[in-house]
Amino acid sequence: MSKVCKLFTKTESVKKVVLNNRQKITLMDIMNEVKLVSTVLLHDIISNNIAEYLRDLITINDLLIVQYKADLIQYKNTQIKDFVQNRCDNLMNDKKKMINSFMNQEIKSIVIDRIIVTENDEEILKTAPECIKKEVNAHFQNIAEPYHTRGGELSYIYSSILNGKASGPSKILYEMIKHSSVKIKLFITNYLNECLTLRKIPKEWKLADLYPIPKPKP
Repeated sequence: MSKVCKLFTKTESVKKVVLNNRQKITLMDIMNEVKLVSTVLLHDIISNNIAEYLRDLITINDLLIVQYKADLIQYKNTQIKDFVQNRCDNLMNDKKKMINSFMNQEIKSIVIDRIIVTENDEEILKTAPECIKKEVNAHFQNIAEPYHTRGGELSYIYSSILNGKASGPSKILYEMIKHSSVKIKLFITNYLNECLTLRKIPKEWKLADLYPIPKPKP
């Protein structure tokens, strides 16, 4: 539009500008798109109608900007809905893909295709995938010594917990635990130690409420 304004400021040098068919068709398409009725834009440009031409062109420019912003908002909303739906689909059907999308970083993995185990004081090389999986799981399940929590540790954790966080399926807020009685905190400590001893946790603790929040990528 700045070029158009610059052209029309020198009215004394403009006698007549004839629009070709392609230019007229383009103008008609734009006018129909923005629903603008103009009596001068489809005619040739002469010195008598330059001001009206410029006025209508500026109007078209303003309308196109408004329409562009509206279309951009609609496009972003559509993208957000699509991304949310994809996240929900991945949550149900492809959890690995969902987690990779959340992490937004390069996935690095270690491939273990052989392992040496000791059986009857003899080292044996195993390459079968099922044997490797079984031995690796057994190794990591037994590598750590039994551990028990202490009241002082939990007190420090309680004091460092941030307020205002969502409760999750249990509906138990962090504030409820922080301000609970000494008896309740002792019960929680004993319960956690029992979980560590048995190496089991309630299945309800494995549940969580997930709310996908799409964020634009830079």
